[in-house]
Amino acid sequence: MHQDWEALLPILRRTREAVQEYVQLLRPIIEQAQTDHERLYYHHFLEEEEHHLARLNRFLPRLEKGLREADGNAHNLRDDAVLVQYLALEAFGLHNFIEHLDLALYEFQNLPVSERLRQLRQRTFEDYLQMKELVRALAGEAAFDLDEDEELRPENSPPAASSAESAPPADSAPAQPPVDAHVRPIGRERRFTVGSLIGQ
Repeated sequence: MHQDWEALLPILRRTREAVQEYVQLLRPIIEQAQTDHERLYYHHFLEEEEHHLARLNRFLPRLEKGLREADGNAHNLRDDAVLVQYLALEAFGLHNFIEHLDLALYEFQNLPVSERLRQLRQRTFEDYLQMKELVRALAGEAAFDLDEDEELRPENSPPAASSAESAPPADSAPAQPPVDAHVRPIGRERRFTVGSLIGQ
């Protein structure tokens, strides 16, 4: 079981790198958004993944420290309630991240970045399946059912754009949605989301 805990480390490190890359992709898109609707749409995903990244930055050091101090005794790790809670949260975090990558793929099918997004999506899906098995083994979690994740399987992800497809003209601006005068402009104010209170 101690080896199962150690198997989490490369998954968490890969996920952290992928989330950082995704966040860096979204920031210029938000800054250059032409409508409030577009800015709100991407800011929602950015905020969720920033919270995800913050959890990973707390989870990884705690797990690394726990592995050093456990000295081969996996029960010491399983008795760490916060560590087990992080483990379960990260399984859900990976699930949401795959969906965010899919949404990005729908938006950027004709751009060079789409191939990189597809690579991140494939790797994250493989890590997600492994993470679910580790959750079952380490936390005694039986709530994850592969049948519930049919929509995440690669065959259900956005199709790759064919070479015959061309990007929309640069001057084709998206339709302008009605502007609600009561909608506040987006700033850097952070809002709490599910799981964001862990470790606060």
